[in-house]
Amino acid sequence: YGAAPGAPGGYGAAPGGAAPGGAAPGGGPPAPPPGMYPTADDPKHPRCTVQQAVRGDNGKMRIFLDRGSEAGVRAGMNGTLLTGKEGDVPLDGGIFKIVQVVDTQRSIAESSISSVGKNRRARIDLVPWKPLIAQ
Repeated sequence: YGAAPGAPGGYGAAPGGAAPGGAAPGGGPPAPPPGMYPTADDPKHPRCTVQQAVRGDNGKMRIFLDRGSEAGVRAGMNGTLLTGKEGDVPLDGGIFKIVQVVDTQRSIAESSISSVGKNRRARIDLVPWKPLIAQ
């Protein structure tokens, strides 16, 4: 139900207040149109913070998150790492799956991403979302 890395999809607002379809601040690629990704105020797609990310024995990135059962997180749910300090734009290849809910405030996910880098924000999808097709 998720979009391929770099593909259009989802709901939400353009990051950083960029104009829909216009150039992103700093002259980068065009900003996504409004309604492209789930926004931070959507209770079905809560935001969380990456507390730590390490390479596991199986070669996948293990991502330790600060949301657990209290937020409705369950093993098997998907999520996405988000780019930068604000906005709703997913990190290319940043899709993860929750593999363990540790307690009410912590969970562990796995991803095939090579590095999390400086990206510490993430979105957990409590319900699946279907990407919107750009027109």
